[in-house]
Amino acid sequence: MYKTYADSQPMFRRLAFGVMVALALAPWPAAPQIEGERAGFWLSFGGGGGLMRDLRAATFYVRMGGTPNRQLQFGGQVMNWWRDEGDEENSSVSVSATAAFFPWDRRSSGGSPLRQTFIRIGFGPVAMGDLSGVGPTFGAGIDLQLGGNLHVTPNVDMAVYFLADHTYTSMAFTLGLTWH
Repeated sequence: MYKTYADSQPMFRRLAFGVMVALALAPWPAAPQIEGERAGFWLSFGGGGGLMRDLRAATFYVRMGGTPNRQLQFGGQVMNWWRDEGDEENSSVSVSATAAFFPWDRRSSGGSPLRQTFIRIGFGPVAMGDLSGVGPTFGAGIDLQLGGNLHVTPNVDMAVYFLADHTYTSMAFTLGLTWH
């Protein structure tokens, strides 16, 4: 049984807020950091534009998690797609567990920007309008170092939402800041 939009939207907001607070307050072990290297805790947030059902809209995200090795990151993300059409508002919210893989980051690759390129996959619950369901997310991007462990991160993300008897696909093009 699917809940209505009025019932599910506050639930997803509370869930997303609770996950972010829990991760922020969790006792993260201090990992030795080499400037510009991915290690330990990471945090990313940003915004941009997106497309869904032939509509353009604003989109934003918050992602955070841990880095077990140079080529792999695990974490969670909250993404929102939002459009205000005067007296009608359209939005979707997804909460996903994600994994990012940096396929070209090997010690022998030197300082090549290609080594900062990643692909990401995730899965989790989604709410859109009066519908709720689940869906996978897919993405790609690159971490371009600004200085220290701060990076500017252009992303492209695609989400497939399976909601009741509807399936929707969205694309998002975002620019964010990432700290490793």
